[in-house]
Amino acid sequence: MKPIRMIEHKLAELTIKKYRLFQNFKLDLTDDKGNPLDTVILAGINGSGKTTILDFISDTLFSENKKDKSNIVRVKLTGNLSEMKKLGDQIQSSELNPFPIQNKEISNYIDHFILDSNKFSNVTVREARKAAFEEINKLFNILDINIQLIDRKDGKPIFKNFQGKKLGLEDLSAGEQELFIRVLRLKILSPKKKIVLIDEPEFALHPSWQQKILIVYQKILCDGDNQLILATHSPQVIASADVKSVFLLKPNLETKKIDVSMPKYTKGHTINYVLSEIMGADYRDTKINNDIEEYLALIRKGEHETIKGIELKNIINDLDPNSEDKIRIDFALRRFKVLKK
Repeated sequence: MKPIRMIEHKLAELTIKKYRLFQNFKLDLTDDKGNPLDTVILAGINGSGKTTILDFISDTLFSENKKDKSNIVRVKLTGNLSEMKKLGDQIQSSELNPFPIQNKEISNYIDHFILDSNKFSNVTVREARKAAFEEINKLFNILDINIQLIDRKDGKPIFKNFQGKKLGLEDLSAGEQELFIRVLRLKILSPKKKIVLIDEPEFALHPSWQQKILIVYQKILCDGDNQLILATHSPQVIASADVKSVFLLKPNLETKKIDVSMPKYTKGHTINYVLSEIMGADYRDTKINNDIEEYLALIRKGEHETIKGIELKNIINDLDPNSEDKIRIDFALRRFKVLKK
């Protein structure tokens, strides 16, 4: 059995006999009709093998396709601009529109996007620049970022904030700069019929942007009929994904293997739910959890007014009065009073 089964240019199934953490591991990446998924989310805590699977995919495809290494793109979205990498010694496909990654000037990326985009070939440079800015700003609008790219001056991008004030790239927050660079990088690549691998797309992004960054990547890649495979441990990214595209990886301490499962639901849940029920992680301080459970146990025994009970009550009083746990405690106290009568 081949380690990778493809349907046309997309990945349909992985079979890992032995590779780092994985032994006799299989992953079906098709939908109910047997078609390859357009988006695959590999989710799990650190050490669960998410990045290892990305490495396996790239290593295997490259070893099988030594003559043609253009069917896969691995994009590094963190670090400085020069660190963007496309796997393979030589990318032979002109569809990837290679650009000078050694140049760190953002303006060169904007120029490349304007000048190399076929859709702008029949208009003036001014019109092309305006159209390119509008395309980029549409992506920012999805993220609810209150800045717009409006011009270039002396080779540098000019933005406008929600107050109408003009800003340079250096005036943006670190998060806004990082997000702008990531979106522009992927937009410039504009791959066609590729498998695009992205590791931790949420890195260094505000939680509200993490919740929408998947939509932005999908929007950039969908026109090219690409397959997006990303590894994440962000509950925000998971909550924004279609449940059929999410694969949860978890180390099994008994079998010493990596288990994979699919959640029943992802959308419509709170981040706390995703963390606790889907990711299996505790989103609160362990001590406060123990204090709450101990106090509830004392209420059930009628011992909540003891010295220990009062001590725990004083700690728990700092909880949000509208929190789920505070409501549980209040209900337990009311129930105790009713039963006592």
